Amino acid sequence: MRRVLALPVLAIALLAAAGVGMAAGDAKGPPCTDISFTNGDVSRTSRTVDLTLFLPTASCPSATYALVVLDEAGDPAPLATDSEPGDGDAFFADGRDIVTLQATETAPLAADEDVCVYATSTFHGRIPDRAPDATADPNCVTLTQGSPGGGGGFCSASTARTAMTRGTISSTCISSLRPR
Repeated sequence: MRRVLALPVLAIALLAAAGVGMAAGDAKGPPCTDISFTNGDVSRTSRTVDLTLFLPTASCPSATYALVVLDEAGDPAPLATDSEPGDGDAFFADGRDIVTLQATETAPLAADEDVCVYATSTFHGRIPDRAPDATADPNCVTLTQGSPGGGGGFCSASTARTAMTRGTISSTCISSLRPR
């Protein structure tokens, strides 16, 4: 009985010593894999989909963050994907982070045809989180050509980083980058 209990306790102690905590949100991994976005954080123009993911901590260098664009919910073949590795740096002074992704559709769709997008985090070969959740209904965000995903305006994180460095960032852009 002691050995059975000792192994999980040892595993947790090793993870804590390595600086890997358990996720506070819905992710099944460390906090750096807990991703979220709202409809206002994703947009589609021409054949390109832009997405800003929010993380409660700095991204993990051993994590990968991905955007998947589908023709419709449940379609197994993506129209486009993009992924970025974590860099370990926090975007916000309080330690939170953002990851920006941009995917270009390989086959052009009609201007009025919708696409469905979702994001994942991958950590050591596993997918600890998906946004929206796979069990959500719908389990992706629907976008129409030339519009943000149902929210207000779109402010990309790369634009925000440049504007913050130059001191020219607008309050609208700052508020759109606040995690929900």
